[in-house]
Amino acid sequence: MNAITQREFFIVETDVPLPPILKGRLGGRTSLYPFAHMKKGASFRLNPAKYKAERDIKGVRGAAYTYARNHGMKFSIRKMQEPTPEGGNVSVYRVFRVS
Repeated sequence: MNAITQREFFIVETDVPLPPILKGRLGGRTSLYPFAHMKKGASFRLNPAKYKAERDIKGVRGAAYTYARNHGMKFSIRKMQEPTPEGGNVSVYRVFRVS
C-alpha cells in the first residue's frame, strides 16, 4: 500500500460529541463477586457446586486483592476444613484490617 491509499482509511471529523461511557456487559467489566455491595463485617460464601478446584479459589482471592487495592478496602478469604450447613467451605469477608 502506498501513502495515498492508507489515508483513505480515515475520515477526520470535527465537533463530534463524545459518546457516554458504557457500563456493564456493553462496555466496562462487571464483577462476578459482590465486593461493591459489602460493608465492613459483611461476608459471602462461594457456591460449592461452582467453586471446587483450588484454582477457582485462587481466582477469587486474586479478584478480592485487586478490588481491595483499587478501592481502598480489605478482604480476607478463609477456607474451612468442613463445609458449613448452608454449603460451601470458602468464605470472603470484608474486614476492618487484616491481622
